[in-house]
Amino acid sequence: MKDVADDYTAYLKTAEGVVNYDVDATAEIEVTDAGVFSDVPSAGVWYSEWVNAAAGKGYMTGYNHTTLFGPEDTITRGDVAVTLYKMAGGTPDADKEDTSEVEGYDTPFSDVDPGVYYAQAIQWAAKAGIVTGYDSTDLFKPTAPVSRQELATMLYRYAKVADIDAAGVEVSDDALDAYSDGASVAGFAEDAVAWAVEAEVMGQDVTEIRPADAITRAEVAAMTVRVQPEGRLDFDDMMDPNPAA
Repeated sequence: MKDVADDYTAYLKTAEGVVNYDVDATAEIEVTDAGVFSDVPSAGVWYSEWVNAAAGKGYMTGYNHTTLFGPEDTITRGDVAVTLYKMAGGTPDADKEDTSEVEGYDTPFSDVDPGVYYAQAIQWAAKAGIVTGYDSTDLFKPTAPVSRQELATMLYRYAKVADIDAAGVEVSDDALDAYSDGASVAGFAEDAVAWAVEAEVMGQDVTEIRPADAITRAEVAAMTVRVQPEGRLDFDDMMDPNPAA
């Protein structure tokens, strides 16, 4: 592939038929092969393609919409809910141009402030059956890091609710046997992790699943794009991505 990084000269002329102004100028334009984020190399690390794809599809953004992504950082349960909400086609209030009518969002969880940025996504995800309370309580723990098996569980539920192609993957009874720590997957996550392995969402080219390890933002980017490579959905007829407060 030709390297696109180069300097170009653009020549600007008035369009034919335009009479109310006149343009006759040149502009020097620098085109680079830099990635979307200043802390994600455009090549040379495994996650470059996945992070840039997740950003391009609108699933994830940089911290506070900056050029910092934090690929090796952990991600919270609240932020994963926001990511899933965006995948479904929802527009978080924080991304809307007009936030004058933004209200709080009640959830089934006693530890989720209705006015916090992730409450909207958690409300939707709870209504859709994608997330539940922590250890069958009314606590969501929105600021707690997400483990690999927890993300697999959320993605598994999401795939089934959204009825996307990944949801139809057949899962064998011995899907986890190839991994040295397959038996350590928690009971609540066994079906989801087995599905994630069979769907090639996680577990490729490694001998461990590390189910209880906190997942990184780069790994979330990779897994979400693998689950839904086609981009944000628009399925208002089957699930409302903007439920009323």
